[in-house]
Amino acid sequence: MRATRPPRPHDYRAQLIIAAFDRWQDLSSALELIRAKEGCCFRAVLHARKDLPEDSGLREAVNEIAELEYDAPGQRIAAGEGALTSALAGAFSHGARDVAGALRQWMSPDQARQLESHLAHGRVLLWVQPLGSEEFSCVCGHLVRASPHVVEVCHVFVKDGSQLGQSIHEAKQP
Repeated sequence: MRATRPPRPHDYRAQLIIAAFDRWQDLSSALELIRAKEGCCFRAVLHARKDLPEDSGLREAVNEIAELEYDAPGQRIAAGEGALTSALAGAFSHGARDVAGALRQWMSPDQARQLESHLAHGRVLLWVQPLGSEEFSCVCGHLVRASPHVVEVCHVFVKDGSQLGQSIHEAKQP
């Protein structure tokens, strides 16, 4: 009888919480409690703003800061380093025409359009992946109180505990 390999512990379906903030300072304040609990394995910021925070603590509190910008021909591109940036850059290079199209790999079309609208209004999006259901409830509750705009939840297939993976839809493809 052939032994089967156990599943890798870091390959799983995960929930991401995404919250929108008007100011960098509001984002930093929201991150303080999350940072103190350390109940998240992934924290990223996505923005399309020209003003970057001078707070070095923000860079230490998140795994990644991804910036959406335009290249010379006016096409959206993702700048930065990390899993979120790479996934967005890949979506743009594979034909996503707008931010909502690039975000659809993780969420419904309505959620993607709503987040695209927040980015267009200069808001900063915080993406958080809590470690478990207890952390999820705590972090989600905290972000609902801290964010004046939106807190979205989407499901992703995570290949590695520290990175966003392919979407669930892609994971089901042969």
